[in-house]
Amino acid sequence: MLVAVQFPICDSRVFAESSSRLAVPDWPSPRTDLYPQFVRYFGPAARRRLGANPAWFDEGIYCSAKRALRFPTLGDRPLPRLPTHVAGCAFRRLFSNGRSTARIEVGISLSSDYLVPRLSAPQLLGGVQDVLELPTQVPGAQPRAPLPLVAQGPALADLYHRGSSKLAPGSADEGRGLVEAGAPLAVVELDERPALPRRAVVIEPESVQGTFLAFTRVRTTLGVVGCWFLARHSAEPGYVRTLRLTLLRLHAEQETLDLVLKHLQRGTLEFKPGTEAGELVEAYLNEMTKTLGKFERFRAPQAKIVSALAEADRVAYRNSDELMNRLSGVRAQIRQKIAKYEEERRAVRSVPVFNVEEGGVLTVNEQNISGGTFYGPVVNQVVADHIEKSFNTINQAAVDEDLKQALMVLHEEVKQLTGDMTAQGEGDPARLAEAMETFTDQATKEKPFGEVVRAAGREIVDAVSGFAERATPVLRAVNAVLGLVGVAALV
Repeated sequence: MLVAVQFPICDSRVFAESSSRLAVPDWPSPRTDLYPQFVRYFGPAARRRLGANPAWFDEGIYCSAKRALRFPTLGDRPLPRLPTHVAGCAFRRLFSNGRSTARIEVGISLSSDYLVPRLSAPQLLGGVQDVLELPTQVPGAQPRAPLPLVAQGPALADLYHRGSSKLAPGSADEGRGLVEAGAPLAVVELDERPALPRRAVVIEPESVQGTFLAFTRVRTTLGVVGCWFLARHSAEPGYVRTLRLTLLRLHAEQETLDLVLKHLQRGTLEFKPGTEAGELVEAYLNEMTKTLGKFERFRAPQAKIVSALAEADRVAYRNSDELMNRLSGVRAQIRQKIAKYEEERRAVRSVPVFNVEEGGVLTVNEQNISGGTFYGPVVNQVVADHIEKSFNTINQAAVDEDLKQALMVLHEEVKQLTGDMTAQGEGDPARLAEAMETFTDQATKEKPFGEVVRAAGREIVDAVSGFAERATPVLRAVNAVLGLVGVAALV
């Protein structure tokens, strides 16, 4: 069994009027001969062992990502929820189209030393959760302690930014906020049709050349992750690989477009009609809405795959007028396509999420998530919006790196706690999220107002007082930030 975990990275520097991004490697076909091109902190360019897939000829070459992501304990012990299997790393790869879409693919193989009968749904989903929570490290990231694999998207995006920049390490770069990680995705490839819960969405085998293809969402300690399962069944050899690459490619393209639109909506990326940068933005929006709207791509039913995601969700739309205002000057036809895309992708969705608890018990609950966004577990939309604003403030702040890292540590604690509060029906997650937004906003100002930032810090600590095991790390994180901005610590 192979579990491929993908981290999409949106690189909007290509749309900025000035950028420090390096012109090499020569994506999508970097040099791989005696002196291969490389990405700093990741590794050299190499050709796929099986060669380029006929459907995706531009993905025949990648850069190794072995240096970017490390597994300190991989293979040391069986998986917690699937003790019959041990995990091993099959590949770590960095792809880029040379423009706005990059992605890191991590392949984890699950193997057993003895004959194992067909896995039950709890065993299979539990194994996927174990893979997503494998301890990992990204060089130079904070905190230095290992984090679950699924949490490394922001750190990998930051490493990619540093590795693809002309500037010397540690130098300021105005384009730093334009490189951002999208939501991760898992694709599980099996030899035989898996046992899945009844509420998994299954695509008709005849529409995917006889392949078994199904979609679920699984819960991890850090958030909800979309997961595709596919098995060859009666499909022709090679088609399963094509389908796996298509799923990953579709996801990366959707996440990149989502993030480009977010940058335009935030104002971190400005659309200026008539300029070279403005023309690039307009051409990109036209190309991607056209590409993602295709009914079929390379014998894969793209429309059915997108419909499967919609079928798994119950949708309520939200307003995106601000984005449309910032796109003033874009051709009317493109604006209409973007508005339609936004309506579909920026939806608040009530979805079934599967979780394997201790003892192999499979549970399912309904959670509200925003399409295309990776939030903490079980957060409602109001809380999610506050959490996202806090993250954006930290990510875009022109502050000392130590302060930014301290805020990110606190952000991860708060994001997890708001999910736990909502899931358990305890505490006030909205109060905690609002206090975090105020605290972040004040702490990142050039001259923080001491009384306000300290009061917001106290509000955060008080909001988590009912969670004894988590209160101390939160207090420690709040005090670390207060110390860095010159405000007296809480006791």
